[in-house]
Amino acid sequence: VYIDDISFGPASACPTSFYFDDITATSFKLRFRSNNAPYEIKYSTSMCDEELLNSNKLASVIVTEDSLLIDGLTPYTTYYFYGRSTCGGKYGEWSNVNIVRTNCFETLPLPYFENFDNQVAIGQAPDCWDSYYQDMNIAYPALDNMKSALTPGFYPYSGSRAIYLRTDAGTPSYLVSHEIEVDDLSKCQVTFFAWPRYENKNNSVVVGVVTNVDSIAASFVPVDTILINQEMRSWEECVVSFENYKGSAKRIGFVSYQSLNETAATSGVYIDDILIELIPTCKKPKQFKFMGHTENSLTISFVGSGVDKYEATYGQSGFNVNEAKDIVEFTDTEFTLSGLEPAKYYDVYVRSVCSATNKSPWTYAGKYFTSNVLIRDY
Repeated sequence: VYIDDISFGPASACPTSFYFDDITATSFKLRFRSNNAPYEIKYSTSMCDEELLNSNKLASVIVTEDSLLIDGLTPYTTYYFYGRSTCGGKYGEWSNVNIVRTNCFETLPLPYFENFDNQVAIGQAPDCWDSYYQDMNIAYPALDNMKSALTPGFYPYSGSRAIYLRTDAGTPSYLVSHEIEVDDLSKCQVTFFAWPRYENKNNSVVVGVVTNVDSIAASFVPVDTILINQEMRSWEECVVSFENYKGSAKRIGFVSYQSLNETAATSGVYIDDILIELIPTCKKPKQFKFMGHTENSLTISFVGSGVDKYEATYGQSGFNVNEAKDIVEFTDTEFTLSGLEPAKYYDVYVRSVCSATNKSPWTYAGKYFTSNVLIRDY
């Protein structure tokens, strides 16, 4: 047994002792062992010092019963609770921290978003997901913070974690969701961001369904394959629709594969920010491809969503798409952005225009680089 943070001091005149039960993905019961009600409770997703507890920065809950239902919480998240009694009209001392972690969703409500930042163990398979890799002594797919020599200057798309889908000697790793709360998976789509770990290797992410979680590889049924653009060497937004799926499975699976001429090599793809949702009425464009550049322009193609008009916006690397001012309209699935500065990185976003009042969300088309100015001798 490990023990830590031992301290001695006078006993509180108003002791507060509590514990947790009835823990679910979004709630639990907080129960008190002493009879010094009312109590003041404060909690956070990080440790708190006394100065923070005594401030007005945290929400305060006054409890007069011997238990309290705490709900509206985030699944699989650690919460730090502190309490003190107010017996005799005086505040007692804050209790030591009490720590509780909410459970995973048994089934996933829609929309469901996962960026893996609540996961703890780098190098391990993620909790709240099922996974499979042929060599059971190695944990793949694995949580990764991308801070290695193989990923210099790159980070998870958001937060501090991403998932690495490794393919080793032609053997892929599988990441599988819990069952989706929907009567028919053909009503759903999944959006995620992908980034190739290695240069000069043709990686793809196959998205499909798993019909038997006890036999993941054998029961995996592919729905769509997305070739990850090696030339971009940046996060690529990927969209897969299940509208043509006719089966009854409710679990979505992700697999990374290599091209056939690279089956002896180790490779893989990072994925992050998975969003499972109902298919919107205005579908997103997808599968963007870099077609060429000049000193002042970029040309990009994509797979359209079947509409007659699209819009693109752009800005130098890191710009906020929600503050976009330069919006370009076009009707083809290949377009050129002009008037750019030489030797600069640009983030590009594209959306479908179904009508003047119905446009798809912006899709991240990627990060692209304009060429250097060509200096000619005359």
